Amino acid sequence: MIIISFLLAVVCGVVVGSFTGVTPGLHMNLVASLIVSLHFPGNIFVLLFLVSLSVTHTFLDAIPAVFLGFPSSDTIASFLPAHRFLLNGRGFDAVALLTFGSFLGLLFSLIFSPVVFFVTPFLFSFLRPYTFWIVFFILFFLVLRDYFPLRAFIVVLLSGVLGFYVLRFSNVSEPLLPLLSGLFGVSSIISGLGVSKIPLQFSTRLNFSFFSSLKGCILGFFSGFLPGVGSAQMAFFSRSKSDDDYLLSVGALNTSSLIFTIIFASVLSRSRSGTGEALLSLASIDSFVLLALLLAVLISGCAAFFSSLLTAKFFSLYISSVPFRIISFVVLFLIFSAVFLVSGIPGISVLLLSSGVGIFSIILGCSRSHAMACIIVPVLFLLW
Repeated sequence: MIIISFLLAVVCGVVVGSFTGVTPGLHMNLVASLIVSLHFPGNIFVLLFLVSLSVTHTFLDAIPAVFLGFPSSDTIASFLPAHRFLLNGRGFDAVALLTFGSFLGLLFSLIFSPVVFFVTPFLFSFLRPYTFWIVFFILFFLVLRDYFPLRAFIVVLLSGVLGFYVLRFSNVSEPLLPLLSGLFGVSSIISGLGVSKIPLQFSTRLNFSFFSSLKGCILGFFSGFLPGVGSAQMAFFSRSKSDDDYLLSVGALNTSSLIFTIIFASVLSRSRSGTGEALLSLASIDSFVLLALLLAVLISGCAAFFSSLLTAKFFSLYISSVPFRIISFVVLFLIFSAVFLVSGIPGISVLLLSSGVGIFSIILGCSRSHAMACIIVPVLFLLW
C-alpha cells in the first residue's frame, strides 16, 4: 500500500508538473505556496508530490521559453541562445539540449548527494559570516563583466529598487508573480512582436558534453546554497564558445539547483528558495524522508525527460503553422489574467512597472539576467 501511494504521489506530481512547466508565467514558487495553503502538515506523500512536480517543472519550463518566447527567472539564462535556435528552425534541438542537460545534472546531483549531505553543515558554518560579501561581489562581478557595465548597473539599480519596494513595502499578494512576469515575460513578448512567423522546424544531430553538464551541476550547488543568487546569475560562469554546450550546462544548473535545495532543507532545516521553504513548512525532512524524496527525484526525472521531449516535438511540428503574433497576444492575455486573479489591481501595477524596466533593459542591450537584482538587492539588505 505504501509503495502504491508513493508511486501515485510521484505520478500525480509528474502530470501536474508537466502542465505547470509549459504554462507561461506560472512560477514554481507560486505553485509551492498554493500547495502549502491547502494545509497538509506532516504528510510525506504531499512532499513526494511537490518534489516530483518541481523536478518535472524544471524539465518542461524550457518549452515556453523556447517556443513562446516566455522565459522564467530560471530559464532567462538560456533564452537568447534558445531563441536563436528557434529562429533558425531548431527549436526542438534547443529543448533537447536543455532536457538532456537537466537529466545529466539530475544524475550528477544524486551521485554527489552523499558528499553534499555531510559537507554542507561545515560549509554553511564557515561561509555564513561572509554570505553578504559573496553575494555582493557576485553581483558586482556580473555587472563589471557585462559588455556595457554602465548600462548593466542602471538595470541593476532600477530592478533592485523596484524589487526592494515591492517585496518589502507593498501589499501585493504573491509579489514575485507580477514582478518576474513583467521583467522577463511581458517585456520579452512585446520585444518579439516584430516576428510575424516562426520558420519551419527541423532537428539535427546533437553532441552532448558530460563536462558541460557536470559544470552546470557544480554551479547548481552554489545557486541553491547562496541566497538570492539564482540560475540566471550562476549561468554566467557556464559561458561557452558553443551554444550547444551552454544550453546543456544551463539545463543541468536549473535541475541540480532544485535537488541541492532539497538536500539543504534536510541538512540545515532552512532553505534559500520558495520550494525549499514549502517543503519545510509541510514536514520535517529527516534522513529517511530525504531518501524517499531523492528516489522520487530519480523516478520523476526519468518521466519528465520523455515528457519534455514529446511535448517539444509536438510544439515543433505545429508552432510554425500559427502566426506568432497571435501566440504572443494570447500569452499576454494569460499573464495579465493570472496576475489579476492572484494579485489584483496592485499586481497589475507592479506588472506594468516591471515590464517597463524589462523593456528598458532590452533597449539598453545588456543582459536581462541583471534584472534578477529585484531579488538580490532585498536579500542583501536582509543579510546586512
